[in-house]
Amino acid sequence: MRSLSCLLFRSWQLRVVANSDSPRDQRDKIRVRDAALQIARRCPLCLGRMTAAARAIDPSARARLVLYPPHAPRPTVLLTLGKGEGHNWLGMLFPELFGLVSSEPVVFRSFLLEQIRRWFF
Repeated sequence: MRSLSCLLFRSWQLRVVANSDSPRDQRDKIRVRDAALQIARRCPLCLGRMTAAARAIDPSARARLVLYPPHAPRPTVLLTLGKGEGHNWLGMLFPELFGLVSSEPVVFRSFLLEQIRRWFF
């Protein structure tokens, strides 16, 4: 039942935790993030493919679906590299599904201005 409730959330996250804070591990974290996002664009929530892409960069990588953060849980694809003791990257998956990214220009409307135009024009 808990996994079904994940489908009702308006946002999904991707969290990539580096093995350590060394410059190399932090670079690997960003490379894994980029690879996972490319997979997610073609195949949302394909954990197996995300894991394979991450393991091509870091053979110790593993993926799982969790609820994160504890105070405001959202379904999160968690990719952990090595021991997972480094800084992490956290971002939103699929913002376009929730209307947060659009190729259409934003149009602002004013109720008051529309009323004035209707009355005088």
